[in-house]
Amino acid sequence: MAVVIRQALFRGRGMNMSELEEHAMDNREALMRQEDLSRIRDEAVDEDMMDSNSFNEQEEKRKEQSRAVKNQLMKKKLEKIARYKAKLKIFDTVSVILSAGGVFLAFLEVENNFSTNGGKKRNESNSYDFILRSIITISTVALLLFIYLHHLFVYQIAREHQTTSEGVGSSFYGSIQFKWMWVEILFNAVHCPPGLDVEFHFEQLHGTLVLSVDQMLSCIMLVRAYILVRVVKHYTKWGTSHADQVCDYFGCDANNLFVLKSVFKDKPYLVLGCCMILSICIFGFAVRTFERPYNAEIEGQAKQNYNYVWNAFWLVIITMCTVGYGDFYPQTHMGRFVIVIACFWGVFLVSMTVVTLTESSEFSKGEARAYDILYRLKAKERASHIAKKVVAKAIQVNFLKRKKKKDHALHHHCLMKYNELMRVLQTFAVQRKIWKDWEPPVEEMLKQLAERIDVDLETLKSQVASVFEIEQQLKRVEVFQEQGINATKLSITYLEELDGQLDTVIQKMMKKAS
Repeated sequence: MAVVIRQALFRGRGMNMSELEEHAMDNREALMRQEDLSRIRDEAVDEDMMDSNSFNEQEEKRKEQSRAVKNQLMKKKLEKIARYKAKLKIFDTVSVILSAGGVFLAFLEVENNFSTNGGKKRNESNSYDFILRSIITISTVALLLFIYLHHLFVYQIAREHQTTSEGVGSSFYGSIQFKWMWVEILFNAVHCPPGLDVEFHFEQLHGTLVLSVDQMLSCIMLVRAYILVRVVKHYTKWGTSHADQVCDYFGCDANNLFVLKSVFKDKPYLVLGCCMILSICIFGFAVRTFERPYNAEIEGQAKQNYNYVWNAFWLVIITMCTVGYGDFYPQTHMGRFVIVIACFWGVFLVSMTVVTLTESSEFSKGEARAYDILYRLKAKERASHIAKKVVAKAIQVNFLKRKKKKDHALHHHCLMKYNELMRVLQTFAVQRKIWKDWEPPVEEMLKQLAERIDVDLETLKSQVASVFEIEQQLKRVEVFQEQGINATKLSITYLEELDGQLDTVIQKMMKKAS
């Protein structure tokens, strides 16, 4: 439009058609150059914006890929740990079966080896003992293999958790698990192999203790009961993978000790009962092993019958409960050593039982409130009953006062009734105070206050979270506003440049026209 107007002006000034066309051509070329420059500038700006956007997109994709890779690696790691734990559960369960079976067969062999049935000499093995010892040897070898697998998979799980600070080591054979494995293998390898018939003679207090090697080794085999602690973790809710994640989140280790504490906290009476029964059996068989041969050799009044196994259990029970009737007591040094250990362990179990009973007898929050209300109601009933007595005593005293005016001999009887009335009034005042002036205990008031504070804190927490969310949204709005302002400033700059270029072109055309 501006070009058309200028052409009309140029015609009015007497310019010919060729000059007009030449001038128009120059103007068009100038406009085309300006358009090319503006297009190049816009393309450069667009390329910069596209580069920045593409860089941001690539960065986001890289972060997403990194997160996906980490999640995939974590998923694979958790799956591997789950497989290891499943195998570890099988190994530990088989280890418990093998250890319990080996101990049971060992005491069957000791019982048969100690007896003299069929004309057999005492502590002299026969074919039956040979078979039992062979089975025990095979089970012991299998137990040692599963102990090796247990420590190997515990090491693998620790490696997957990357707990290098706990002494995992770069390889299993250089780790702490390998050292503990050897200690455990050497300890669990103790058993009586076939063909080993040896007797040991020990001079005791009033006689000689004759022990065979299978009796001593069978007592050492009793300590295999510690393997039961391992298998508890695999069959409770406190040893699951979810429990491991929760413990990791709170910075603790979901080991066997944590599982035992949790099981005891959840079911204390069951744990105490199992520990008591297992302790009675272990200590009973141990003390019987040392006391029976001694009492079989001595003669006289100090002889006690330990052929009946329940007598040994009775001795352990009265020792663990710190009763000590004296009908059965140990007479050998090793028997006394076993009983001393049983005594200390029994004191621990009894004290834990007392603590558990004390905690169980405590009121819960609701029970305490119910008890307080019932106590107030009971005090109200007692006050009402005493109030009836007060009214009756007052009527009697008033009646006797009237009769005293006519008969002075009733003065002493009236005084007694008056004293009874005063005592009943005092009792009524006490019961009424309990009923009327009842207040919740300080602990209950503090609990109620803590509950109210918790509710207020939760409300405040939700409000603070809302404020943070609003603040984040405001920051986003500010970013969008800054981007809009920058775009507006850039548009204004382009318009000013175009306006200046247009003014320059018009001035040139005006100069040429003049």
